[in-house]
Amino acid sequence: MTPTAWDALAKIIPPVLIVAGWYVVVSNQARQSRRKVIREELETLLTLVTELGEMAIKFHTHSYDDDLRRNILIRFARITRRAELLPRIARTSWITWDAVAAKRLPDPTDRIIALRQAVTLHHFDDPKQPALGTDSREMDLIVNACHDLLMSLDEILITALD
Repeated sequence: MTPTAWDALAKIIPPVLIVAGWYVVVSNQARQSRRKVIREELETLLTLVTELGEMAIKFHTHSYDDDLRRNILIRFARITRRAELLPRIARTSWITWDAVAAKRLPDPTDRIIALRQAVTLHHFDDPKQPALGTDSREMDLIVNACHDLLMSLDEILITALD
């Protein structure tokens, strides 16, 4: 190479390095911000699921309460909506790196459905049904489904931390 070619190359390299460095910094900041939002959403989801489990047990072990029934259904809608947001939060625009590969995030949808079925299939729509005992099979189903969903959300949290 001629000395002028070296001079031209020496003038081009610093701006290229600056742009590349800027890209890396912006991408890492975007990734960290999105991971933080994912963790916050998961904390909200964990709280919602825990409260839902308590509400469901109260609903089934006490006399029929239409307001509590409605609140349980609203809580399910909030949980489902927030869970559907997680993969969308993880993906960024094409120009920066994803916070978490959306394919790596476990999908809690089946566990949400299992919890909804455990809560609403038995003793939910009939106000004439007597209250259930805390040792009933339905209570075990609710507690187990709630536990499974919480474990699934914990898996997402661990994935978001990696």
